[in-house]
Amino acid sequence: MSKSIEVNMTWANFGNIYASLAESGGEREALIGLRQDFINAMSAADGLQAIQKSLTEEQWTLAKHSINVSKHTMCGLLQTHNKEIV
Repeated sequence: MSKSIEVNMTWANFGNIYASLAESGGEREALIGLRQDFINAMSAADGLQAIQKSLTEEQWTLAKHSINVSKHTMCGLLQTHNKEIV
């Protein structure tokens, strides 16, 4: 039987889940299971940084918009998560 659930989410949502598991301290096995996804996310960020100077103004504007949407989503999720903890 599979121990995973197929979900579609943004990298910001994934980052929030990963951070929440890391902060909880008792979820080592879950973090290990998400390790490859974390590597993929960080590699994508590194790749964007590597090509940043070669992007046209329009491409960079689109990339910045996407990054800001993800940050906004993640910050909202973190605020919701922190309210639930208190």
